[in-house]
Amino acid sequence: LYRSFFNINTRLNNLLLSLKHLSLTISNSNQTLNEYDKILISYINKLIIQNKIDIDFTCFTHIHSLILVHPTFEQIKQLNKNILTCLKYLAIRNMYLLSSNDLPAIFDKIFSNDLSHLQYCYLSNMTTIRRTREWIQMTSLRFLEVGHINLFDYKYILSLCPNLYSFKFIISTETEIPSDIKSHLNIKRLTLKNDFFAHSWNDHVIKSYLSCVPNLEQLCMYRHIFSSTVKNCLLNYDWCASLISSYLPSLHRFSFYLHLIELNYVDIDNILFQLVENFRSHRNTKCQSCFVIQY
Repeated sequence: LYRSFFNINTRLNNLLLSLKHLSLTISNSNQTLNEYDKILISYINKLIIQNKIDIDFTCFTHIHSLILVHPTFEQIKQLNKNILTCLKYLAIRNMYLLSSNDLPAIFDKIFSNDLSHLQYCYLSNMTTIRRTREWIQMTSLRFLEVGHINLFDYKYILSLCPNLYSFKFIISTETEIPSDIKSHLNIKRLTLKNDFFAHSWNDHVIKSYLSCVPNLEQLCMYRHIFSSTVKNCLLNYDWCASLISSYLPSLHRFSFYLHLIELNYVDIDNILFQLVENFRSHRNTKCQSCFVIQY
């Protein structure tokens, strides 16, 4: 019996440390950590906070993944390498709940020494990238999903993230286009969206986004458009086929999601049929293509 229980604490600790996917979800603002939680808390790898709860992150010494569903400024302040020393995955949702004055602080933290080990970052789509100071190079960042950015932001982020593999964002309406965007050779996946009000889609602008990622393998586009403009805008559209042919020689997969707003056509079935046929006629035979219409 003595041998069975000998050194059991050490064996239990080693077992907990060997587990790579211990997750804790805090969903109640009145939820408190009991003694059992406090014992296990240092072994948690993934922390999800679903409410506006201000928690001391210093208790979580092995957090690799952090998801903030309703972020607070106190939570944001603790995003630094001295507290979250192992953080690799960060998702901040519902950022519109934060004060507009607090938003630049989030972006400034992402591109700083505070999160120097970050590999994956998701920032709520309901935001526009803003910065109040110079950002530093993030060689660890591989996956980035943000809200609205313009071409100057795009150029800047590409220059700071040489190992970026996947980039998703909403394109902003452009008033000026930079002429010297340096090519990024490591991006393999790119997702472009336009805003819900159907602004900001311009193939000349799209060209600027695509021309600097020559090794892209997967391209996904989400376009919102008012149904009243479909005939004029899309029935003779080439679905970026010429841009893909010119700038993306390594593309393996192309997906286009078309969202029709304020559907009011009587002959909608005929319009949808023409859209599908037009897409098929322009698709690049060298890569897999997917066309989805949502309405």
